[in-house]
Amino acid sequence: MAPGFVPNVFVDISAQLERKLEAMSLFASQQRDFPHERSLAAIRALATLRGLTVHRPAAEAFMLVRQVV
Repeated sequence: MAPGFVPNVFVDISAQLERKLEAMSLFASQQRDFPHERSLAAIRALATLRGLTVHRPAAEAFMLVRQVV
């Protein structure tokens, strides 16, 4: 069984969220109705939820597997 998604890196996308949604709206064939994960409402909701995790209006979450400095 694969481990679940446990994000440990968050990127604040508050300033870019509207642009991200505009870009997604250009791909109508890839969109679905809410509550599908590819609906514009779900994308906004997930960004908001991830943002709340790190006290920001919107964020994207990632799992850092390897860091090279």
